[in-house]
This record gives sequence, structure tokens and C-alpha cells, in this order.
Amino acid sequence: MSGNWNTRSFKKLLATDLCQILSSICASDQILIIQPEILPLLNKLLTFTQLTDQTPVRKIVILDDTQVVADLENVTSTMPPMELVFLIDVKTNLTIPSILTKIRDKFALTKMNIVYQTWKTQPTNHLEELPHFIKSQLSESVLFPWFILPIPQLDDNVLIADVLYNDDNDNLYHPKRPSVTNSTRSILRDNMMNCVLSLLQATNSTISDTVSIGNESTTFINQLKAKIDSDETVDDVFIKSTLYGNKYDTNLETDLIVLERDVDPITPMLTQLSYVGILDDFFQFDHSVSSLSKKDVKFNYTDDDIWQDIKYCNFGTIGPILNKMAKDLQLKYDSRHTAETVGEIKNFVESLSTLQENQKLLNMHTTLSSDVLDEVENNPKLQFSRILEFEQDILSDSYHSNDLYLKIIDLIHEGEVSQEKILKLICLISICKRGIKDHELDSLKVDLVDRFGVESLLVLQKLQSIKYLANRSKGNTLILKKDYKMISKWLETLPIDENENSNAENEAFSPTSLSFAFCGVVPITVRILQFLYERTTLSKSYSAQQPFILSKEPSLNSTTDLFEKIYGDKMEVQEARWVPTPSKRLPIHNNKKKGAIQNYDISLIVFLGGITLGEIAVIKHLQESLRVKGIHKRFIIIADGIFRFQI
Repeated sequence: MSGNWNTRSFKKLLATDLCQILSSICASDQILIIQPEILPLLNKLLTFTQLTDQTPVRKIVILDDTQVVADLENVTSTMPPMELVFLIDVKTNLTIPSILTKIRDKFALTKMNIVYQTWKTQPTNHLEELPHFIKSQLSESVLFPWFILPIPQLDDNVLIADVLYNDDNDNLYHPKRPSVTNSTRSILRDNMMNCVLSLLQATNSTISDTVSIGNESTTFINQLKAKIDSDETVDDVFIKSTLYGNKYDTNLETDLIVLERDVDPITPMLTQLSYVGILDDFFQFDHSVSSLSKKDVKFNYTDDDIWQDIKYCNFGTIGPILNKMAKDLQLKYDSRHTAETVGEIKNFVESLSTLQENQKLLNMHTTLSSDVLDEVENNPKLQFSRILEFEQDILSDSYHSNDLYLKIIDLIHEGEVSQEKILKLICLISICKRGIKDHELDSLKVDLVDRFGVESLLVLQKLQSIKYLANRSKGNTLILKKDYKMISKWLETLPIDENENSNAENEAFSPTSLSFAFCGVVPITVRILQFLYERTTLSKSYSAQQPFILSKEPSLNSTTDLFEKIYGDKMEVQEARWVPTPSKRLPIHNNKKKGAIQNYDISLIVFLGGITLGEIAVIKHLQESLRVKGIHKRFIIIADGIFRFQI
């Protein structure tokens, strides 16, 4: 019941299940027709050779609207008859690809074997044998569910469910058509709820404490609890009452904290300064965060120790870190000159392949970071330093709103900075200043249309509908109900001189400030996550009378008033304990001895509406800072997708 979160095992589990499904369909040779969106996942699970060795699959065809029919005709005309098997994903669209009906008619298929991705939300023997909605769309289909789990992406503790965007790249949390927001968010919420249920079942975990911040988050928590309760057996209740409460307090904790994008509308508008974040801003990762779309570079945290060490660091520290790694690597190469005995020579030869691989990886990251630096210094379209300073001025409230307006006008008229970056800055001003003056916003609309075309008006309309942009006269329509200047003081999101006395080398590898991944600002989401466990920052900036300084369980105690001041009375927040509460709590203390094995409580951090890569970097650092204070948590981030500003 405590859970076994060996997330690396998920890949092997999914690969094994898929191979078993394909083998169960038929023993004859198969052509596997794969929906393009599934291909990146399949490539992560197994190679083509492994697939053909372990299953009857002999050919793979991509389910592409323009080419699939021709490809199938070519394969079927030149090879012996083979069974057609389709592999599709309908979790976000809730509809089968329309090309399936054309294939059925073209090849006169009376039966279509369809393997579809879905979430396993209850034991197999409890699955109801009900007609699937795919059957209603394609009556000739024979369905084979492939139960999936989100697999680790950047590290063992980052699970991306990849359900935020549908096949049309429409964000289901902030869809292009605001009128369908309720429907798309319901689909997104259901997918994430089933994702979490699948994970709880796969790891045999029991949630002990929950916290939800946001209306969608609270609905998510309530629906999840209802689902778990409805599936709970008598044995489950007995085990839970035995492990928790007064009978036998195991001191086990599995927290579930759910946040949503609207809790922090500011962070997505900022330039990311972590290595992983700045790579995404400049070259953009693919949806699986494994390769760069604009660079022929791939990343694998399990094989690339350098990437593992530097991905969450501030980009300004990457140079010194790589320099130190290069020196250490050179020392290891030079050790061959001091090898005298046969054993020493043998050890060097055995390590040579590893040294060569590390040198290759070091060269790759050095080249990549140099490319980023070249973009920063020489690409006039980025105006990197200028934009970064502009963001700091907005956040710190250094200028009057009229001065900020004139700065935006200059950027538009100069004609170099992209529309996306300008719109981000406009939204940042609007959110931090609680709106833009009516005449200034009207003027901006005219200038944006002159510079980027009439389509800018549609983008501005969407930004207003999702409460990222507002007229000053209607500032109460924004998500944040107070000026950011006040919020930043309450949450101390703009810390000053935190690194003044820190050692430069230590700071590079382990920053002491949570503001390292952005322009000197701590994301609101991270500050909220922090004060659920640790109130040192909140107690000195908001109220000196906090109910605790450190807490093993996440708690919203004495923060209701703060949330109401920040978001108004329409933002729902909720906390609950899902297992019996022991009468006596063990005190928090940090008595971990050197070399001792420490058991970490699991904290599932669920993001609805997307997470930025910079936020992931800061959350990973927060985890380490809490451990130093005796709060031994293992943060496992479960996000529906990587948030990207869309225009």
C-alpha cells in the first residue's frame, strides 16, 4: 500500500503489454498501421527489430491521411497476405481518425483489428464488458485496449501524460474556441484523473493527504476521491484502517497536490533561464522532451550523465560547469601517463570507452550552449538582454504604466522582436498592473495590426477570454485580483540578495535561490507548493502567526484569507486527509546520518493546463531545500503537457 514508484519500469511494462496484445490478435504476419502521434512513444519503448522479433509484425505503415492508402497498396501488392492491425490514440479527440473508414472501404475489410491506447483505472477482472465508443463509430472494429502509463521524460520523477493538446495542437485547457472550454477541460480532467488512477494502481499506492488549488483542481480531486471510494473493496478498507490511524501508525505519506495553470498566469510569460528552459525557448523540444525541433540533437537522461547534471541549472552557470567537467575529463585521460603496472594500464583501457563517450557528450553540450550564447548575443530578433530587463522592470514595478506602454510601442515599430514575445510582454503588463488603460490598449491594437496583420485582433481576443489581458477599467476580470507588487511581497517571489554570500562554484551546481530559473522571480506555483510544507518565507512576509514552520503533511492552514486576497472569492482551494489520522504525530527532525538510506515520502504534484520546464527546474530544487530542513519528500511531477504560449 505504500507504493513502489520505480518509474523506469513503466517502459518495459508498456512494451511487454503491447507485444502480448499484438501476438494475441493472430499468429499470421501483420502490418502495423500506427497513428503518427503514437510513434514517438513507440520509439521510446522498443526498436523495430525488437518489435518484429517479439510479435507477428513485419511491416509498419504510418496512418497518414495523404499517403497511407498508397503505402498499403504498395505493401499488399508486393508481399504475401498479411493481417492489418491499427494502433490509435483517441484519449483527447474522442473520435477515430477519419481515414480508417476510407481504408475499410478501399480494401473491403469486414474486420478491423484496432489496438487503442487507454488508461487502466481498475483491476482487469473488474473491467465492464461494455461496447466501446469506437465500436459505435466503426462497427467492423475488433478492439484491443492497450493500457498505458505516462513514462518518465526529463528524469525519473517527471511524468508527462501528453494529453494537453489534441491532434490539431489545440490546448484543451485554453482552447482556440473559448465557447468549448467547459467541454475540453472536462476531457482533459478525465484523462488526468484516469492517468493518476492508473499510476496508483500500477504502484499499489494509497493517497494519504490531498490539496487542490483552483476550481478545476478541486473538481479533479473530488471526482478522483469518488472514483476511488466506489472501487474500494472491504479488504482495501481493512488494510487502510490497519496501516493508518491509531492501530498501527506506519508514518507513511503519499501526498496528492493538484495545481492548475490559472493559479500562476505570470510564469508562462517569462523568459526561461534554466538550461532546459532556454533550449525550449530557442529551439523547442518535441512533445516528449527528448529532442530539439530546430536542432539535430537528442537527449536521454538515463545515458547522458552530463545532461542529467546540468539540465536544471541556470544557463549562466553552464559555462563554468562544462569547463570543470572538461578539466576533470582531461585529468582522467592524462592518468594514462602515470599508469605503470599492468593493472593500472588495464583499468585505463577498460575506462577508455566511457571516457570517449563522455567526451562526445561534453562536446555536444558545449556546442549547443555555444549556439545558445551566439543566439543571445547576435540575433537581433531576440533582443534577449533587453527583453529580460523589460520583464524585470514589469515585475519589480520600476516604471509607470505609461512608460511600459511606450517601451512596447518602440518594440513594435522597430520591427525585429517577434509577435509572440511582444504579446507575452503585453500580457505580463496587464496581469501585473491589473489591466492596461483603455486608450493604450486601443492604440496597441492598431500598431499590432499594422505590424503583424489583422489576425492579431483574434489573438488578443483569445488572450482576453482566458484572462491574460484586460482593459484597466475591467481589471477585475483578470485572474489575479491584486497588483503583482503586493502579491510579490506576500509570497516573496522577488527575493533580494539571496546569493550575496554564496560560493560561486557551489552556486553553479546547487543554487540557494528559487529564482534561478527565471529573471530573478520565484514562480507563484512553486511558492504555493513551498508553503504547504514550510512557512519560513510566508511567516516573515505575510503573517508572523503561522500555525507551523515545518509540516510533514501538506497544509493550507491559515491561508484561506491569502488566497482570497490574491484570487478573489471564486478560486477554490481545498485540503483533505483520505486515511485515518493518528492520534500522535511524530516530530520532524533531520537526524539523517552520513551514508544512511533515507526513505522519502511520495508527493504527487499534478499540473492541469501545462507546466513550464522552468517550473520543473525550480520544483526539483525546492525538493532538495526541503530535505535539508527535514521534510523528506520525493516530488513526482505528473503534468498533462508542457505549456507553450500559442498565438
